[in-house]
Amino acid sequence: MESQPQDDPQGDVTPHQVVVIGPDGSMIGTITGGEVATGGPSPDGESSAVTDLVSEPAKVMRIGSMIKQLLEEVKSAPLDEAA
Repeated sequence: MESQPQDDPQGDVTPHQVVVIGPDGSMIGTITGGEVATGGPSPDGESSAVTDLVSEPAKVMRIGSMIKQLLEEVKSAPLDEAA
């Protein structure tokens, strides 16, 4: 028994594509598997790694953790009385 791809209502997605879905659940577009691995298509034909796009990943991680902490503080703060 062979594995068959699931039915695609629009019929334009291949097995090696990522489908981008919008907030309303409709398909916005697709990205090929190679573009996901390299961070997108390169206009000059050269592939660049996603890790090359961030010069200091430690700073990005620290900023992300600070934002997460701020969101947790806001969620746990008591609500103000209605004006």
